[in-house]
Amino acid sequence: MRVENFVFSHVADEGLMPRASAGELLRFRKAIGAQGIRVLADIKKKHCSHAITDDLSIGQCAQAAQFNGADGVIVAGAHTAEPASVAEVREASGACGLDVLVGSGATTQNVGDLLKVADGVIVGSALKQEGRWDGAMDPSRCRAFMEHVDSARN
Repeated sequence: MRVENFVFSHVADEGLMPRASAGELLRFRKAIGAQGIRVLADIKKKHCSHAITDDLSIGQCAQAAQFNGADGVIVAGAHTAEPASVAEVREASGACGLDVLVGSGATTQNVGDLLKVADGVIVGSALKQEGRWDGAMDPSRCRAFMEHVDSARN
């Protein structure tokens, strides 16, 4: 499950998110017997201002997510389809012992570089017609993307 407000407050495009959800979410997960469902925490989430936590590095946010019980973290660019910084992904990976995923901007052109520092990518826009987030899935773009993933893995 992807959680956008697991640790730290921030100002999102939908408004102020003043309370982190780690404790409440993990207690609920346990109460319903869903401990097998992994929690993937967005850190420095896209479409947000992080002025509240500007004094914290991406690595410190990854450490906080791990300390608070996340199973993995997601590093994204500032907006949908904007690539995550390879340097930030590397920093998050080095700072915690969790899986680190890229949560935006993976394309056929950069997926190889991203997979050198990330455990995986969450991809949407790159697989859709004209690369638009609101487009229909494009089978030829999906095939091309996966060819690049396979190449990066080998």
